[in-house]
Amino acid sequence: METFSSQEAAFGYNMGPGPLEISSESPGQSVRYSPVPSIPGKIIPGSIEMSLGGSWANVWTSSDRNNLDYEILHTRFSLSYGATPRLLLTAAYEKREYFGGAMDDFLIWFHDLFSIEQDGRDTVPRNEAHYLFRDAQGHVIVDSNDIEVFDNDAIQVGGSYLLTPGSRFWPAISLNATVSRGIETPLIGSGSPVDIALGVGLSKRWARKWVSYHSFTYIRFGQDELPYFSLKNNGFSMVNAVIWEWRPAVSFPLQFMYTTGVIKDSPNLKDPSYEAHLGMKWKMKRYGRLEVALIENVINYDNSPDFGIHLNYSCILK
Repeated sequence: METFSSQEAAFGYNMGPGPLEISSESPGQSVRYSPVPSIPGKIIPGSIEMSLGGSWANVWTSSDRNNLDYEILHTRFSLSYGATPRLLLTAAYEKREYFGGAMDDFLIWFHDLFSIEQDGRDTVPRNEAHYLFRDAQGHVIVDSNDIEVFDNDAIQVGGSYLLTPGSRFWPAISLNATVSRGIETPLIGSGSPVDIALGVGLSKRWARKWVSYHSFTYIRFGQDELPYFSLKNNGFSMVNAVIWEWRPAVSFPLQFMYTTGVIKDSPNLKDPSYEAHLGMKWKMKRYGRLEVALIENVINYDNSPDFGIHLNYSCILK
């Protein structure tokens, strides 16, 4: 049985390398603010950390009410400032771009290789964007290839406060708040393009090489309509992750993301989204940190990305 020295149980020990910086790439969630996991981390007072990353995901859904076929590139740039050993302030810009993509051939081959149902993907033109929505009576509301209308970007400011670094028996706990303001957005209707997120994060080291992370975030959305659809005003996101620190500089995270549905009147898109991420984090001696990961849908295949790739780089500037 492993034991912990007093030094190991000191400030920062429970925090580890952190989870993957991925937000939801599901169809409904991608047109609104979707948080990255916010958990306790070691803060260096006076330091400035830069993070630049992106996720490229393929989406295919087919049902009686809608068909969605596109790919999305989600990029995010952030700067974080360590105000105190417990307070971290962050400003970020993110952009989502929708297009036809290039993954269809690979995904069709992969599904055939493992005898996974194509669900109609192999009957439509490949690497082209298309979306179709029907009402409850089966009448077509919109049938278009102009997927770029859903492109959106936003700026965000937020903070994370470390309540406790935890101990051998208790996790580190942080409180988090973010305000997101949409710039270019497909959202319409009444309200403001400002979304507010409040959350709590936990991290706990269970053994010398194993750390778990848990992030719970409530989101209050400002605007409440998309063309053709009404949206929910409240959302919830949860991330549970476990990391194996194979070497001091190399770790392997596995995380699961749950996000409540955001569209009121679409049978499958109103349901929650479930996404799984498997990746690697590499801490380079003098050149920052690099993380890569795969994104895969689980449980609800009609409201989540079919497959995706994630890449992120971060470093201390000061």
